[in-house]
Amino acid sequence: MKTGDPPPPPPPPPPPSGKGSWAVIVTDNATGDGIEDVSVSIGSISKKTNADGVYTFTNLTLGVFEITIKKNGYETITFEQTIVEGTQSTSIALVAGGGLDWMPIIIAGVMGAVICLVLILIGFMWFPNLMLIFIFIGIIALVVMVAIGYAISTGMIDFTTSEAIMNLMEAIK
Repeated sequence: MKTGDPPPPPPPPPPPSGKGSWAVIVTDNATGDGIEDVSVSIGSISKKTNADGVYTFTNLTLGVFEITIKKNGYETITFEQTIVEGTQSTSIALVAGGGLDWMPIIIAGVMGAVICLVLILIGFMWFPNLMLIFIFIGIIALVVMVAIGYAISTGMIDFTTSEAIMNLMEAIK
């Protein structure tokens, strides 16, 4: 480089890694306290918040994703979030009053009723002497199915965050 020549241009910045992190902080609108076990879904990934109402998604592909934040007893929130390189966070205040999701209870109840009816028909057609036993077993099946539907509806059973399902989804990608 000769005296008087302009300095060389700076080297280009390193290419982006193509990954980002996003933390969500979920609080109760009335109290400001963090809410535990809130289901936070980003794309096909669904996780639960910790005792402080926080979950951090890491190693996310950059882009715009639909986010769903859901907890029984609170209103469900759905919005779009742009994931950029680096770390970012969003605070969400949930409003109480979402109520119970009845759909899993209805579906499980209908399934239980079908099982009950099939058992009664089998008992009637092939085992008339044992008809009362088949009716009793059918009613138990109906009650168990409704209980399973209730457990799904209240979040006691959550198929969306099952490790086995998440591992299968990762393997498919």
